[in-house]
Amino acid sequence: GERKDLPRKPNAAMVHFILDKMDLGTDECLFIGDSDVDVKTANNAGLKSVGVEWGFRPIQELIDANVTYTVSHPKEILDLLENDLAKNVV
Repeated sequence: GERKDLPRKPNAAMVHFILDKMDLGTDECLFIGDSDVDVKTANNAGLKSVGVEWGFRPIQELIDANVTYTVSHPKEILDLLENDLAKNVV
């Protein structure tokens, strides 16, 4: 979605707005997307990014944007959540 009072991606303002509303830290979330703009948004917000290989852009675009992880199947996102974010649960 979009809000007139917040800048669009790749500006991190929307991400920080949502994190604040949900009372979450950047270490408790992954930003999932299929474009370099999604990866840049994650990087600007201080989040780890997950690039999906079934999106509309070539995977190399995500790699060039410094994506943290790439996945070729939705199940892999669950694995990342269990393995990566579990380290941050107290």
